[in-house]
Amino acid sequence: MPRFAVFLFAAAASAQSWVLQTSNSTASLRGVSAVDSKVVWASGTGGTYLHTTDGGATWTAAKVPGAETLDFRGIRAIDGRIVYLMSSGAGDKARIYKTTDAGQHWDLQFTNPDPKASSTRSRSGIRTTASCSAMPSRVAPKS
Repeated sequence: MPRFAVFLFAAAASAQSWVLQTSNSTASLRGVSAVDSKVVWASGTGGTYLHTTDGGATWTAAKVPGAETLDFRGIRAIDGRIVYLMSSGAGDKARIYKTTDAGQHWDLQFTNPDPKASSTRSRSGIRTTASCSAMPSRVAPKS
């Protein structure tokens, strides 16, 4: 079973440590976003996302329906229920999805309309930049 490291903070002791945890996924994991010491979300290849609500003791892995071929490189958890996923790729492979119910449903917020744009990158978790001059430098998700 694949494993990955999650960076945990021990606030009381002001110490930092890596803890190897079982991910329950064969995806290559690309992004991580911690809400607090208990709730953490991760993203990866094959439309995969994972989350834990118990500090990593158990992880739930799932795929965004219709996004099974996407490479989720960025993830931004606002809280335990609201999360943004950002995929990277050429043209319409660059997308942003949002959930407001902890992954039960995902809504497509943005699809890159330019087939010549070849990548996106996430800054501050939500904005996206495309490598094409015809695209605006920042795209805000729908409310």
